[in-house]
Amino acid sequence: MAIVDGVPFGDESPAVRNVAEHLRQRDLADGGWAAEAGGLTLESYLPEARRLVQHIALGGSDGGPPSP
Repeated sequence: MAIVDGVPFGDESPAVRNVAEHLRQRDLADGGWAAEAGGLTLESYLPEARRLVQHIALGGSDGGPPSP
């Protein structure tokens, strides 16, 4: 779990949950049958949402050393 400004970006983070809901809504809009059938819950989007929020919080950095 990453921490930025003292705020952990875990599965219960409002930012992570909002991104997960956005991803789910995108799949619904794209006609994803699993999302429409309820096969993909919000929780199934949390790992991807957590990675996206952390990526944004780090300014697009992968956490490695700075490049020249």
